[in-house]
Amino acid sequence: MSKTHWKLLADTSQYLGKQHFGPDEKKDVTIESVEEQTVENHAKRTKDVKAVIYFAEKDVRPLIANKTNRSAIAELLGSPFVEDWEGRKITLWVDPKVPNNFDPANPGAVRVWPTLPEESVVCENCGVLIEAHDNYSVNKIVTRSRARWGKALCWDCSMAKINSDTEAEK
Repeated sequence: MSKTHWKLLADTSQYLGKQHFGPDEKKDVTIESVEEQTVENHAKRTKDVKAVIYFAEKDVRPLIANKTNRSAIAELLGSPFVEDWEGRKITLWVDPKVPNNFDPANPGAVRVWPTLPEESVVCENCGVLIEAHDNYSVNKIVTRSRARWGKALCWDCSMAKINSDTEAEK
């Protein structure tokens, strides 16, 4: 039987928080957009401009993305540009070790999992389903090829592109 977090009772928050996760739950989400918007901080009674990530999964609330999470996404997806994140999958979880300044007895915060969920990606050059190769996961192959050439390439097409780039440099 699943338990109900007390913050979920009459939950009026429009943003994703640790209370929206079960114990040890991870959520695979697809980034739909990243926007700057004014967010009200009820505890401080202020309004601040924050980065908010919206997800394609409509049952997952938007996430106010702090610098830690934005940096983790940029590293994982191989691009500092939020427009490059759209349509890409990440995994969210609650790190129970993150201090909570507002409630020190209740630590924890939503964080980006350090590895990407495995994607089913088709090579944009030859059309085959990209598969892991040796110590390279599908995500690592896709992330590196997107960072280097701007598109998802399978291992063989990546190697062919590296060889043709090397030949062109000579």
